[in-house]
Amino acid sequence: MNKIPKLFLGLVLLITLNACAVFNTSFDQDQSVNFQTYTTFAWLVKQPVIYKDNFDNDILENNIKNIASEELIKRGLRVDTANPDLIIDFKLQVENKISQQQIPIYGHPYNYGYGYRNYGYNYGYTGMNSTYYNAYMQPDVIVGYRTQNVPYKDGTLHILVIDRKANKLIWNGAGEEVVTNPSSYENDIKRGIPEIFKNFPIADTSSKKRNNRF
Repeated sequence: MNKIPKLFLGLVLLITLNACAVFNTSFDQDQSVNFQTYTTFAWLVKQPVIYKDNFDNDILENNIKNIASEELIKRGLRVDTANPDLIIDFKLQVENKISQQQIPIYGHPYNYGYGYRNYGYNYGYTGMNSTYYNAYMQPDVIVGYRTQNVPYKDGTLHILVIDRKANKLIWNGAGEEVVTNPSSYENDIKRGIPEIFKNFPIADTSSKKRNNRF
């Protein structure tokens, strides 16, 4: 039975997780709310915090706010910090999780050996049997699987929309992805925020305005 080198196995697992690194979006909203009545928004003012890791910093926070604000403005909303209809907030979670991967176990297709002929109490060697020889020349095949626990980071960005007067959450858009490193994840967040807002109840009107100019 051949053994898979640990370096190769680690590479396979890394490729597998990267293949799963898709920015999956979801949302939840209050169906009783008429979103067309809202015209203004502002970001929730938070207390200053001390950032603790690579996924939690001023640059990333500002990028998230700027891109999300652009998406809201495309939908006809405008910024009003004095008396906004909507309060916008976000929450970024990066959690350690375990993925169970099925790793193939390889073995020879035949339990090859050498042929012997029985002559009473004596055993005479007749050479390698052709059946055994042909099996011996075959490549290894998968004979089973074993479960490998692979640790990874799972990142989820929530965009929260709150009705200021009612003081209640009315929309929660989320994007989830396997995190391989901070730099690539930050870039994925930038590209993923417009995908999250595709689920927003107010449609993007910016393209219609551009088309009306011509």
